[in-house]
Amino acid sequence: MLRSEWIKFVTLRSNLPALGAVAVGLAGMGMLPAIAARANSGLSAQVAAQDVLGSMSWLQLLVAIPAAVFLASEYTSGAAQVTFLAVPTRIPVLLAKQLAVAVPAAIAGAAGASLAFGGSAALLATHSDAGATGRAIVGAGLYLAAIAALSTAVAAIVRSLVGAMLTVAALLTVAPLMVTLIPVEWVQQTAAWLPTPAGQLVFLPDNPDVFLPWWGGYLVLLAWTAATTIIAGVLLRFRDV
Repeated sequence: MLRSEWIKFVTLRSNLPALGAVAVGLAGMGMLPAIAARANSGLSAQVAAQDVLGSMSWLQLLVAIPAAVFLASEYTSGAAQVTFLAVPTRIPVLLAKQLAVAVPAAIAGAAGASLAFGGSAALLATHSDAGATGRAIVGAGLYLAAIAALSTAVAAIVRSLVGAMLTVAALLTVAPLMVTLIPVEWVQQTAAWLPTPAGQLVFLPDNPDVFLPWWGGYLVLLAWTAATTIIAGVLLRFRDV
């Protein structure tokens, strides 16, 4: 099952270029602050991890949307009927799809973050905290893996191709912004429990707007992923294709 889903994933022409764009985007955008800092302050300048990985908030859509399309497109094309006929329990299909998108997403995130931090250090001729840098690199990979799995589960719930893309984009980018714009303090504080602000603590732990520890934030993201996966599994099991 996993092998067949992996073959489906890599044969869709847009998937691997999208993940490549994530790695290149993280690397390129991550080095821009170092280039600016060097121009202004010379080789002694320092660049924070938040500046290096600040582009993750929108680059994550290059993982989330292909992950949603990967599953939702089977309903659009009618291939879901054949897939679920071969695997009547259906839940293994969902788990295999999640794994097929999560692993390359993790690799793209870690690779892009590595290039971003390495390039920034080379440009500024500085040596950053190895522990913090390593955690940010690993955290970037873990974050995108969870986002990919979450997006796949959302697509299984929604089933519509356009609806899945819009739902994922709204959940990851629009919802955190809209919540913070509501002029009620306790409502604004709930933004910390949304997938994006909470999950990004795993590679950006020093966020003054989120009161959770880095591991707590990632657990929140995993909870969102697990909850949507359970709901998707139940719906897949008992809902008609």
